[in-house]
Amino acid sequence: MPVTAKLSKAFYQQLGHEVTDELVDYLNDVDVAYRSDFRDLNELNFARFDAKLEQLIAELRSTLREELAELRATFREELSNGLSKLRQELAELRATFREELSNGLSQLRDELTGEQSRLREEIVGLEGRLRLEIRSTENRLLTWMFAAWATTIGTLITLLRLWG
Repeated sequence: MPVTAKLSKAFYQQLGHEVTDELVDYLNDVDVAYRSDFRDLNELNFARFDAKLEQLIAELRSTLREELAELRATFREELSNGLSKLRQELAELRATFREELSNGLSQLRDELTGEQSRLREEIVGLEGRLRLEIRSTENRLLTWMFAAWATTIGTLITLLRLWG
């Protein structure tokens, strides 16, 4: 797209309209030619770049496919080995767990039986002490009741003598 140059009135007055218009046309033609050359050169460079880019992408894809195939093979092998080891370790852990659980349960039963016996003995001892404490409390209560009764009777007898 040509760019129309605007020149000052003084330029037109000095050179005249015909020469100035010819100069503007020449400058526009040069601009069009340079633009066309630049466009062609740019398209050529872009085509080269695009070809190199396609080649590099193809090489990269090929390399990536090879490396991914190697990684898959290595991963599958390691996964298989890891799963075998894991299964073996799990089997060993199950056996150990069952044995330890069995031992722990028998120890727990023994401990619970011992604790049960000890608790029974403590309960029997507490029951005896409780009976003694209740008897002692009953004796003190009877003593206080007798003292209160005797005081009340004494007070009543004194009051009856005073009134009567």
